[in-house]
Amino acid sequence: MGYPTNNVHRRGRRNFGAGQTLNLPTITVTGAAPVTNIATFTFSNNVVGGQALPVVFSGGITAGVQTQLSPTVIQIATLPSTTTLVGKSWTMTANVPGLLGYQGQGVAGASGTF
Repeated sequence: MGYPTNNVHRRGRRNFGAGQTLNLPTITVTGAAPVTNIATFTFSNNVVGGQALPVVFSGGITAGVQTQLSPTVIQIATLPSTTTLVGKSWTMTANVPGLLGYQGQGVAGASGTF
């Protein structure tokens, strides 16, 4: 008699089976507000901000430092710091590797004007 082992016909319990998928909600931008040269973005679910800056501003303004204030709010300071964001447009590209949800889902693209 040998040692008891797992049956060969069993599937792994840690993996999804055939036809099973993980349906994660898409994270969207729910609010954007400027304060002089700092843009505050609010998201629908928790996000993790990384090193890649996902926002492009109009008028030659570049994104500088990204700071996460809470799980759903990210602030982005712009360069040069003497410019104002009021009246400027912004575009956020979709599925940037530097901005993901806690569960790995991407963020939907968005655009608007302050």
